[in-house]
Amino acid sequence: MKIAVENKKANPVLRRDEILVSIDYQGGPTPSIASLRTELAKVLGVTEDRIEIAKLLSATGRPAGTAWVRVWETAELVPKPKVKKKAEEKK
Repeated sequence: MKIAVENKKANPVLRRDEILVSIDYQGGPTPSIASLRTELAKVLGVTEDRIEIAKLLSATGRPAGTAWVRVWETAELVPKPKVKKKAEEKK
């Protein structure tokens, strides 16, 4: 898997970097979020717990894609994923 940083923007108010990356996964399936996070940590030189993958789009008909990534200043700032409640728990 090859990862290239296309655009990087610092957002000091929210204490994060917003990064657009292009991904080439020739010879394999679309990478999972977990495997992409591991590869991004190596490329960007940060720990995995500071990386949030906001969006991952796969290109149609090609083994390539684009990801919008947020690298937070500390791991405590990374938003927790929302958990959907079951119908019976809502009552």
